[in-house]
Amino acid sequence: MRAKQSKELAVLVINYNGLTNLGDTLLKSIKSLLNSAAEAGGVDLWFIDNASTDGSVEAVKHMFGDSLRYVVLKRNVGYGGAFNLACRYILRSGLRYRYYACSNNDVVVRRDALKEVLRWARILERAFPKGFIVTPILTNGHDGELDGGCYYADISAKTWPLKLVTKSPAKLMKLLAGKPLPVSYADGAFIVFHHALVEGTPFNPKYFLYYEDVEASLRAWSSGAPSFLIPVLLGKHYRSSSTDKVKPLQTYVQVRNRVYTAYRYMGGEGLMAVAAWYLRTLLKETALNVINKVRGDGGEAGKLRLITRALIDALRWVSTERRNEWRNTYGIPTLTVPLLKAVSKKAALRIVQDRVKNVLTHHAVTLMSVARQANRGISNALTLKGH
Repeated sequence: MRAKQSKELAVLVINYNGLTNLGDTLLKSIKSLLNSAAEAGGVDLWFIDNASTDGSVEAVKHMFGDSLRYVVLKRNVGYGGAFNLACRYILRSGLRYRYYACSNNDVVVRRDALKEVLRWARILERAFPKGFIVTPILTNGHDGELDGGCYYADISAKTWPLKLVTKSPAKLMKLLAGKPLPVSYADGAFIVFHHALVEGTPFNPKYFLYYEDVEASLRAWSSGAPSFLIPVLLGKHYRSSSTDKVKPLQTYVQVRNRVYTAYRYMGGEGLMAVAAWYLRTLLKETALNVINKVRGDGGEAGKLRLITRALIDALRWVSTERRNEWRNTYGIPTLTVPLLKAVSKKAALRIVQDRVKNVLTHHAVTLMSVARQANRGISNALTLKGH
């Protein structure tokens, strides 16, 4: 089938039982994206359903009809998996976009947000024609503070949020000073891929949920495609209260995917950092178990067993794979926490706070103005140095 350029940007909203989990927020999210798409021009909105059973698809179709394009999957393949399959469907149908955005179904955007995202994507493409990933700034829809999404990973693949430095979206915008900020990874709540990265496999299919955005960005960085936080206030992220509760599956998947990511991208130093983190967790959970028994509350070693199982499964997962040699050739901005400090959560937090603050106030990288560089037609890549 002959490929044809459709529009500049495809926004793919990934949904699973959104009507039940989010109520009216799902429909508000779709409506806001449609309004923003109309303001921007050149944007198609896709609704990707992960085999919902709550009537989400019917409700969205009833409300918005043909204003959206639909892909309804027969089974739940996870967040990243749904995006991958939808992109494959789009490409096989002969449609082509320059940029592909993957969005949560609980993000309500500003009317001019997509227009600004597109503006920055065009600017960055002139500096990075072979590909890049960007993410805009989101606020928490419940309290108005900076959203809890993370942007930096340390050598053990633990993720750290910019909220450690400031909870104010306005202050973050001031600190960015109109420049894109190189980050370890782009937050998956709303992540935009250059088309060159979509033509491969954007998200690792092994990651059903959690860490798919971290792995995708690190893999892209390793091929010379950087990730940026762009100075655009996208809108509000209404995180479901149910996701704030720690569940066994969430704990297991987060640990397994983190260890797998560290193994693949951080090398031996990363595995040592993971071991230090596990030692601290072992001591903490053992102490809590003893205290609870002394109090007569009964000890519970379930969490530790779950974490141990996740760690072992991750190592088994990659036992047949060749680990990437960690050289950071492209200057991936990762945070390094000294091994002994990593045993102490308080000490590690203090180090990360200082280093992230340094990134924001000084950019801690050799970062020329992308806007000025692009306007002058300079296409060479920016020089980035890890910190």
